[in-house]
Amino acid sequence: MGALSSLRTGGRAALRNPVLFGVAALLSLLQLPQFALQLLDPWLASVGSLLFTGVFVFVLPFFMGGILGLANEAVDGETRFATFVESGKAHYVSLLAVYLAVLAVSFVFGIVVTIAAVAMGVAAVAGGSGGGLALFGVGAVVLLVALVGFLLLFFLQFYGQAIVVDDLGAVDGLKRSAAVVRRNLLSTFGYTLFVSLVGGGFGLVVGVTSALLTTPTGPAPTPAAPTVGVAQPSLALVAVLSAVVLVGGTLMGGLFSAYSVAFYRDIRGATPSV
Repeated sequence: MGALSSLRTGGRAALRNPVLFGVAALLSLLQLPQFALQLLDPWLASVGSLLFTGVFVFVLPFFMGGILGLANEAVDGETRFATFVESGKAHYVSLLAVYLAVLAVSFVFGIVVTIAAVAMGVAAVAGGSGGGLALFGVGAVVLLVALVGFLLLFFLQFYGQAIVVDDLGAVDGLKRSAAVVRRNLLSTFGYTLFVSLVGGGFGLVVGVTSALLTTPTGPAPTPAAPTVGVAQPSLALVAVLSAVVLVGGTLMGGLFSAYSVAFYRDIRGATPSV
């Protein structure tokens, strides 16, 4: 079917089953307070971010299992909200296990990159031929870590679809994802590029807007050193931007869940094997 034809299949499935957009809207609503706090009070937002992260670690796997179950039914025809609850409960443990493993690996990668960045800073300050050689070496390590991280995400990106669509456990879901991607490298790259460009583009717009409208903190700016954000975004402006984020998250969440399942089912083939 390919990435483009799977998009048509997923789009038709989502339009046929607006419950997908309803569930995506619910997830976006849960994330909305953190976005609004970031606009109104960055310090309070940092505290709220810790709380939201702690909650979402355990909530997101349920939503993931539920909406992928909905999408799987939607591709075949009609689906219902009860499927969301049933699928979320049925696959919760497996998805949570993989999600926690992904967080742990991401944490390790973050530590490695942070250490490498500090080492690059030290090497840059040291200067000279030795410092330049060290800077090159540390830069190579950072690139290698980034490449490994990309490959892991690329090959394991369909673990959720494998667990839900094929009713697999955590380990077999990871194996199935790697296997189907390995057999369909070119089409998977096209799918990944499209999703990254659309999702990343929306995230970039939201992030830049949030940064520009974030309330400045710290000492008052001098004429020679102006701040970037506005003095205090109005509640009306925060409400409008929050609505844009909600609508965008709802549309992309509903569409991309169906698209990802349609594409996974295509590259998996009729007789999948781990």
